[in-house]
Amino acid sequence: MHIVSVEVRAVGEAHDWNFYNDDVPLQSTLTVCRVRTACGAEGVGGVTQYSEHANDATTATHLLNHRAPKLLGRDPRMREQILGAIAAPEVYPAPPHARAAVDIALWDLLGN
Repeated sequence: MHIVSVEVRAVGEAHDWNFYNDDVPLQSTLTVCRVRTACGAEGVGGVTQYSEHANDATTATHLLNHRAPKLLGRDPRMREQILGAIAAPEVYPAPPHARAAVDIALWDLLGN
């Protein structure tokens, strides 16, 4: 079993509330990561981020451009090795949200 594709999506929504103050409403962004294997199994993981400025696609962009390629061809049952490989810094360290989305997707895949 090996990973053949990784899909990443970012979906945003504006809210009329704010956790921290009443000045500016929050924007939330859900980043979803779907990992598929050659045998057709798939796992989905997601993380949410909040901002007072705009929907934040930073996690999705980083995951898609820098971390997803490192998943291809790997055995999803080797979760710890995969997470170690994607945590290694390149230009800058992986955002924790990106790692979390992959971790959740791998656990979901292994649970199927």
